Amino acid sequence: MNQGGYLALRLRTLWLSRGPVGFLRFVLSRVVRNTRDLVFEHDLDADTAGAPEPAVGRFVDVDNRNIDDRALAPLLDQVLRGEGEIYRPGLRHDDRLFLIADDAGRVLHYSFVQFESRYKTLLGEDGAVPMFTRCWTAPAARGKRLYPSTLRHGSAALAQDGFRRVMITCDPANTASVRGIEHAGFRLARRISSMIFLSRLALQRISGPNGGVRWRLVRLVVAARAVARPD
Repeated sequence: MNQGGYLALRLRTLWLSRGPVGFLRFVLSRVVRNTRDLVFEHDLDADTAGAPEPAVGRFVDVDNRNIDDRALAPLLDQVLRGEGEIYRPGLRHDDRLFLIADDAGRVLHYSFVQFESRYKTLLGEDGAVPMFTRCWTAPAARGKRLYPSTLRHGSAALAQDGFRRVMITCDPANTASVRGIEHAGFRLARRISSMIFLSRLALQRISGPNGGVRWRLVRLVVAARAVARPD
């Protein structure tokens, strides 16, 4: 999907899900905003054994090879709705979806993997590196470690397809997410604080896990995607 089409879809889903007031708040919040990111990475050469079956439910993997499978439609309808609709075009290309569903067909957890994203230029990454994003667990299934289980399962699947590195981010205040990410074998690569103007330009303070600080001014564009599945 081209950027004009993506923007139109993004704005439509925001309007429908948040209503006029929520939509206006979102637009105004994009004039100037501050973000904080912990950037984690995982060397897939170091661990490709995969994850055991989750404590509840079963893993289901979705990508361009099976997104049109009618048997998966009830699960996808639970995930790709509302603002989640913007992820459907990516799944028809190179992106991935790893989810856990129970025997009743309820989605208990899902995590997307994206390649092409403007957010990745904020993180100093290119489109060839898979990135876990939009991770969610059903309230009734929390505390069962479905999040780290899915990250391990997804990392193993990416390793089998030839990828050597995967990344994920979270806000430093989200301690539960940090614990889940670390439990899945990811290590902290850097901390980034950004002041973002109109979602197009960012002034950043970047620090390494063991100290050292540098500043960067970056123009936010969609990270170029190289080859989706390495040979």
